[in-house]
Amino acid sequence: MNAQIASEIQTEQDHGRQKYAGRPNNFRHDDCHTDEEWAAYIADHNERAKIAPPMERRQHLIKVAGLAISAVESIDRKSEAASITMDADASPQTKAALVEMIKCAKEYATAKIPEWNYLPTKAWRGTVIVGKSMTPTWWCAGLEGTRRKCVKVDDGQGDAFFIDDENGHGSLKVFELGGGPDSFHASIPVDDPNSFVADPIVWERPPGPPNPPKGPHPREFA
Repeated sequence: MNAQIASEIQTEQDHGRQKYAGRPNNFRHDDCHTDEEWAAYIADHNERAKIAPPMERRQHLIKVAGLAISAVESIDRKSEAASITMDADASPQTKAALVEMIKCAKEYATAKIPEWNYLPTKAWRGTVIVGKSMTPTWWCAGLEGTRRKCVKVDDGQGDAFFIDDENGHGSLKVFELGGGPDSFHASIPVDDPNSFVADPIVWERPPGPPNPPKGPHPREFA
């Protein structure tokens, strides 16, 4: 391969990893994709190349080439990791590291970016003990001392607040609808923030077609 073209493809790969994983040599994001998702990304950019003006077509094809190489590299890495974890001669430390790598990739794949007021934030599902109601007519009056499903939301200033998730409304607002004022939520008064217990991580990939509208990484088609 021409050295200049190879360099451009490598730059494209580094740019993608920097954008989606934080640094060029972080392969966690690449390895969270299924083969079907890789094919969808490649097909999408290939279609863009077909309709692009001639002066832009070359760069689109560099993007396609970068995606194709990243896909093959990722498939090989996951295959090698899976074989090593089954290798009787591999050290326990090596196996444990590879299992953790695979788990982290799956965690990344299933995660949806939480938002509050349409801005990215940190949030965790879990349960918390309800504190004292501010008024006897508030929705949670009578629930003091009970443990309730919630979403803990970082306020961006080193503190956090809690919203009810007993019926899934909190998760819907924060993880699906952008956390804006046009979606419902019910605040939970919490006297002891340390009573919060985060849900255990679920590693399984959610069902559905590759890259659905609200899937793991819809922005990658942008």
